[in-house]
Amino acid sequence: MDNMDYIDEAIQQAGQSATITPELVKLDSDRITSESDAPEEVFLYKMCGTPCFPRGDLTTVTGPAKSGKTYFISMLMACAVRPEVMGLERIHEEPLKVLWYDTEQSRYTTKRILVDRVGRMLDGTSFPDEQFYVFNVRNRSTQERLEYLAQAIEVYRPDICIIDGIADLLEDINSGPASLEVMQRLQALAMTCHCNITSIIHLNRTGEKLNLRGWIGTVMVQKSYEVFNCDRVNRTDAFT
Repeated sequence: MDNMDYIDEAIQQAGQSATITPELVKLDSDRITSESDAPEEVFLYKMCGTPCFPRGDLTTVTGPAKSGKTYFISMLMACAVRPEVMGLERIHEEPLKVLWYDTEQSRYTTKRILVDRVGRMLDGTSFPDEQFYVFNVRNRSTQERLEYLAQAIEVYRPDICIIDGIADLLEDINSGPASLEVMQRLQALAMTCHCNITSIIHLNRTGEKLNLRGWIGTVMVQKSYEVFNCDRVNRTDAFT
């Protein structure tokens, strides 16, 4: 039975008479049945025994200023090389390719984090530049940042892409249409390129849990597979 016959039969079973339109054919490609092929999630890491950071999906990392967000993504990058970093485990034996897209910090700071922080976490392992695609785009325009990011993901095909931070991909973080467009584009890139895209965003100054900045923050909570909230333990150098 070809696709048109299948749709026609489904319409008849629904007790309706209708013309099969191009829109209906496209919609049918998204239909889920009990016999649909739906591959299981493929995760990159485990934290406390729980699989996380799935391929083909989005992850959000948030928290107030100086709460450990950059330290956490440094752990992700180091664990792409080492099997385990402070309780974070890489699920598969083969090392991961990382694309770190820094929109916020200076070039000096980006390199310092890469060499001094991620490098130290590698615990003596020579730094594998061939596994890291690190770009500092703070001086690029908002439109350039988004376009270059899409091209980088499509060309370098990382296993995990870290955007630090996503607010700099929009002219206005309180624009609903722009926020939806950016998130839909990232979702499409994650699915097409079979990678995880992890984006960092600050909390609003109220500090309330998951009160992410702007409309983009609201959409991120809705669209992300998981949200990690970093928070510093009072009067210590530790974070949760």
